[in-house]
Amino acid sequence: MHIVGLTGGIASGKSYAAEYFIKMGARSLNCDALGHESYKKGSLSYIKIVSTFGSDILDDNDEIDRRSLGPIVFSDSKKMDQLTSITWPAIKDLIRIKLNDFHVDDPNSIIMLEAAVLLEAGWDDLVDEILVIYAPVESVIKRIKSRDNIDENQAKDRINSQLSNEQRLKSANSSIENAGELVDFQNNLDSYWSDLKLKLSETLGKQ
Repeated sequence: MHIVGLTGGIASGKSYAAEYFIKMGARSLNCDALGHESYKKGSLSYIKIVSTFGSDILDDNDEIDRRSLGPIVFSDSKKMDQLTSITWPAIKDLIRIKLNDFHVDDPNSIIMLEAAVLLEAGWDDLVDEILVIYAPVESVIKRIKSRDNIDENQAKDRINSQLSNEQRLKSANSSIENAGELVDFQNNLDSYWSDLKLKLSETLGKQ
């Protein structure tokens, strides 16, 4: 099994890339979805979150209401750190479980581990290589404004809350820029996939 850590900033195109690789035969593990699991009522991380932030963040069913929790942590970096110190290790445990299930099901599969915070959360030690999808900041601002119906300052705040392209690229084994036409992005994804398949087949041939 070969695990690719697929990461990139907001509106970079990493989710599109993950879907594209699935069509090509890869399997995908979306860490945003696992993040929702870490909030599940009754879990250890749920208990820690409620203990840290209080019962006011719960809805009528005693589930964590992200709309209540969000403003608390996004307005205070220390509280955000408190939250991620709980959720990131919990998500990492879930990733390990899912990867083990993938290995049992198909030990020869290629896994795309899609995670915006792959590097920040320290999940990169779970992958065999890191693929960074990135786009120029100007392009990302336009995409966020259009997609989320927010102004430029709000878009910049979201971008600045994450690692920069330069910081991610320092850790990348491979990178793909998503700056121009969609067809160009698709061609670059195709090239990466072809190179990856060739590399893995050569590795198997040497064993």
